[in-house]
Amino acid sequence: MKKYMLFAIVIFAFMGCSKNDAAVDEHFNKALEFRQNEKIGESITELGAVIKDSPENPRAAEAQFEIGKIYLNDVKDYEIAIEEFQKVIDQYPESEFAPKALFMIGYIEANNLQAYSDALEDYQNFIKQYPDHELVPSVQYELDSMSEVSDKIVELNSRTREN
Repeated sequence: MKKYMLFAIVIFAFMGCSKNDAAVDEHFNKALEFRQNEKIGESITELGAVIKDSPENPRAAEAQFEIGKIYLNDVKDYEIAIEEFQKVIDQYPESEFAPKALFMIGYIEANNLQAYSDALEDYQNFIKQYPDHELVPSVQYELDSMSEVSDKIVELNSRTREN
């Protein structure tokens, strides 16, 4: 009898997980459809439902990353985009989206906000934390593009320390 009870519990657990996965996929697909139809608020709401209802699901990190992309590309609110990408790093540090989010933060700082000191710091942290990541060449390209600015920042920082 115990074997049958254990088997039933395992079956129900798997059914619950697949039902949960189906709900996550449904929210995620609705979000993508809303975004494609330029219904940005609805898209963010659906992605938020993935995060709220299933924070342990691997797609939650992806949903949070997508929210950052929406604020970056569709809303063009760079400060909020950075906040949303930072949530990926803070809440899902082991996910595949954490390094991508750190790269995006540096990218926004350098290319949209001209916050070069912050971008340099984030790019350098990226290389330290993820030295073998596929985005390292892109980070290096960004750093090379900012080399002139970087030199000026170093010079200004050294002058500040002298005074």
